[in-house]
Amino acid sequence: MFPFELTYPGHWLDCPAVPEGDVHEARIVFIVLESHLADAALALRLFEQQGANLVRFTGTEPEAIYRRRREMELELERELGPDLSPEERWEACERIRFDVEVSMKRQRWAAGEIPEAHLRRAIFLYAQAFLFGLDGIGKTLTALGSAAWVPGAVTTAREDFYRSLPTLAGVRDTSHHLEDRARRRDRRGKQIAVKPVMNVLGGRVAQRPSEGP
Repeated sequence: MFPFELTYPGHWLDCPAVPEGDVHEARIVFIVLESHLADAALALRLFEQQGANLVRFTGTEPEAIYRRRREMELELERELGPDLSPEERWEACERIRFDVEVSMKRQRWAAGEIPEAHLRRAIFLYAQAFLFGLDGIGKTLTALGSAAWVPGAVTTAREDFYRSLPTLAGVRDTSHHLEDRARRRDRRGKQIAVKPVMNVLGGRVAQRPSEGP
């Protein structure tokens, strides 16, 4: 996390030659810009924290849960009749394992435990929030610079922003339209050549399709 400070040279916009309504709109846009900056910073912080937490998800269940699972399975298996054929016993045991799995999960969820599959998705939610925060910053700079009376430095800041993030629009569109990217199509339904995006998650490298710039 790399914190940064915002310092304003005053408490209001002093633009006597500009209609008050326009100045008021600019103040609101500044507030929106601050919100997007805060969203992006917080999302990045949560993303980094969740990335560090991923090492805890080893895919193996705790010993206590495993023992409890086996106890429940064995208890139900002892209730099976002795006259079952090998095929029938195998099918019955498979059904027992499934029922025990469902029962234990429901008990843990009822106790407030978050499913591990959901926890694994959290990092993607934070990444998406970071992406949308950056996208909001660019759009807000564009809106702020659209007024004729605004200093040219605003337009310069917008140009520098998009120059630093040349693939932002493409990644944003991909995030918005995963149903199309999964089928290798653009937003108009045309086939596209996807490019791999290399991500390191928990020591593993994952490739995901991206439309690119």
